[in-house]
Amino acid sequence: MSQLPILFLAAFALASCKSGTEPGASGTPDHLIFSSPPTTTGGGAPIIPPVTVWLVNPSGQLIVSATDAVTIALGTNPPVGAILSGTLTRPGVGGIATFNDLSLNVAGTGYTLVASSGTLTGSTSISFTVTPPMTGVATVTTGYAFSCGRTSANGGFCWGHNTGGELGQGTIVTTSAPLPITGGYAAAALSGGGSQACLTTTAHKAYCWGHNYFGELGDGTTNRDSVPSAVMGAYLFDSISAGGAHTCARTTAGAAYCWGFNATGDLGHGDTVNSSVPVPVSGGLTFKSISAGQHHSCALTTAGAAYCWGQNTNGELGSNATAQSNVPVAVFGGIVFASISSGGTHACGVTAAGVAWCWGGNLSGELGTGNNTPSLIPVLVSGSHVFASVRAGGSHSCGVTTANVAYCWGGNGQGQLGIGSTTSKNAPTAVSAPAGVSFSFVIAANSHSCGATTTGGAYCWGNNAEGQLGNGAILTGTPPPPSNVPVAVLP
Repeated sequence: MSQLPILFLAAFALASCKSGTEPGASGTPDHLIFSSPPTTTGGGAPIIPPVTVWLVNPSGQLIVSATDAVTIALGTNPPVGAILSGTLTRPGVGGIATFNDLSLNVAGTGYTLVASSGTLTGSTSISFTVTPPMTGVATVTTGYAFSCGRTSANGGFCWGHNTGGELGQGTIVTTSAPLPITGGYAAAALSGGGSQACLTTTAHKAYCWGHNYFGELGDGTTNRDSVPSAVMGAYLFDSISAGGAHTCARTTAGAAYCWGFNATGDLGHGDTVNSSVPVPVSGGLTFKSISAGQHHSCALTTAGAAYCWGQNTNGELGSNATAQSNVPVAVFGGIVFASISSGGTHACGVTAAGVAWCWGGNLSGELGTGNNTPSLIPVLVSGSHVFASVRAGGSHSCGVTTANVAYCWGGNGQGQLGIGSTTSKNAPTAVSAPAGVSFSFVIAANSHSCGATTTGGAYCWGNNAEGQLGNGAILTGTPPPPSNVPVAVLP
């Protein structure tokens, strides 16, 4: 991530244009207008969507026969040293000049672009902002079809699917490059869920954004929000975990609270009533960590004892039963865990010695046991790997060893295991990391995965239809293809 930044926050507007009711007029073009204004980009990557300029007649109608060459240049250029890169002159095709590789290198506000073509009247975009890059990645998190990263400076960035506002950027525009979360919060923890995301600040305040069908934002409403909304209550949270349609958090005193969907006991509150505000998890236990899954949640006490609650059809509670529970139940076996993670229909834990155990559904081999047999109790993950952490996803799991090597196992239809194929694996298989790349953390989502590197970079792999890999893929027309090996997230 050596290149300087270019994350656009504001869109260009149509300049000096009266939109004709009849696109595709014949005749001779008179002037230019910006159309399909770009909204996002990432360091060194093409502006997304591509800048397009229409050749139009005096009434603002597109001249489909026009092939005039159009040139793009910087208009107002406030920062010192800013350079517009890419192919700056393009011919009109069907009356439209498309610039699909433009980029800027310096952060600043008040930029404009100008379009010109011979003797035609040119056009100037409204001003826009180029924001700083996502550099020095400390950790990554994933939602159903989006991803986020937290920097070592406590900055938060998200990319991918955004029709519910789950990127927290004040829009519902999907992007395939990292953009900062609105508000400038100092994020101490960041978590992506089904279609919501949350953070806790260094001051221990919690904020959530995105879809809010069941109150999963915890702000006392069921209204969607595309910018961070404060979780209700005067709680001091030091960690947070967004699940399928519910969210859980731990206070600085070790108390657990959850909110959102609760029809299967997801909140652990002793009932099955949805809540749009935090409610305490029953039992009076003191927790050191908590993880919200699709329809269940798990947590570890300060002594490392594992408890889970919620849906249990596949044994995801690890209680040696299949009855759901709306209060915490002890995971069978009395294993002392250092970390725990809840996924789709399974969960995993890692001991202080780096031994990984998983339990629950195993249709795709997500338990990593070398077979596809589900388990109502914890079973050892195959191999002699010493894991620093393991994260359970939709139908796959990923972990990173103490030697900073990433492994994934389970379903692989979109290449989410990152092993260079789409063959599912029921035992840990090394991720095909690029030469020289070591991972400090990896996380599994529904059909993609991401990892933070030991040098402050980020990589993702798997499904990319919504730009969730963050590699700047063009999100117009046919969805971008998945990747079965890690690809670098743009800075």
